[in-house]
Amino acid sequence: MSVVVGIWFALAGGVALLAGVTAMRRADRLRLRGVPAWATVVTGPDGSGDFGHEPDRTLIRFPLADGRQMELTCPVPVRKHRRLIPGEKVRVWYDRTDPADVLVSGFEKHYADWVFAITGAILILAGTGIARFGH
Repeated sequence: MSVVVGIWFALAGGVALLAGVTAMRRADRLRLRGVPAWATVVTGPDGSGDFGHEPDRTLIRFPLADGRQMELTCPVPVRKHRRLIPGEKVRVWYDRTDPADVLVSGFEKHYADWVFAITGAILILAGTGIARFGH
């Protein structure tokens, strides 16, 4: 029975580790190889930065390298002091081949990514230990 529990811990840890590392790599890739631009926070229908039926999202607009305008909703940051205000300019980096893949400056969530990666590694080690020594 301990082998099954250990395998489940290790699998859950593997998923968490993969999620954390993938998010960190995506942010680094966009920051290093992405196209930088300045985005403007667009006023939502209610006059705030919140857009439509999704109060936890904010609409931003930024120019692409070819001159077209791109509009995307981005999640509102957890910290209230970092909320975007309509008309505010914010730095973004986008993938040249997929302009919908955007990194908004200050929204990288590196701490959450590190927590996922470290928790995943701990769960893998715990699962391995339980499976091996938990007789």
